Amino acid sequence: MSQGSGGFNVQTQAISGSGFEATLPGGSNSTGNYISNTAALSTAVVSRTSSTTLTNITGLSVNVIAGATYIIQARIVGTSTTNSGAKFAIGGTATATSISYTGTNYNGTTTNAATTTTTLGNAVGASTAVYTHTLIFGAIVVNAGGTLTVQIAQNASHADATTAAINSTFDLIRVS
Repeated sequence: MSQGSGGFNVQTQAISGSGFEATLPGGSNSTGNYISNTAALSTAVVSRTSSTTLTNITGLSVNVIAGATYIIQARIVGTSTTNSGAKFAIGGTATATSISYTGTNYNGTTTNAATTTTTLGNAVGASTAVYTHTLIFGAIVVNAGGTLTVQIAQNASHADATTAAINSTFDLIRVS
């Protein structure tokens, strides 16, 4: 455990040997009250070719507990071509009492697509265009605990690679 900025103690541990998870203790910060904050960082490139099936992004998986409410924030950096594009989802082994998240897929400052879903595991930000990064924001009330994981796939199956790069992030802020 080490002292982070703002006086918070930060704990780190390996996630499947390929990332880290940091948890801030309960309390409040300058933006309001929260119970805990959990962050994950990808440490390996995930590359998809010739497949529109969603797959987990290495390192972007966190544990959640039943009955808790979390704010979801993810930032995925990577690449795709106009032949393959990209789509994203929040999946995992946990189930949701309710969920809503929006994915916005960008090529630099140009928005390729922005879509919202209320179903765990449904794709958002789907576009057959060059992508450089995608932002996902939302909230979930967890029914059965387990994991939540950021996922990626090609929007159109093609031999050109669609990737999620190292240093993509996934943050969950527990608010109840």
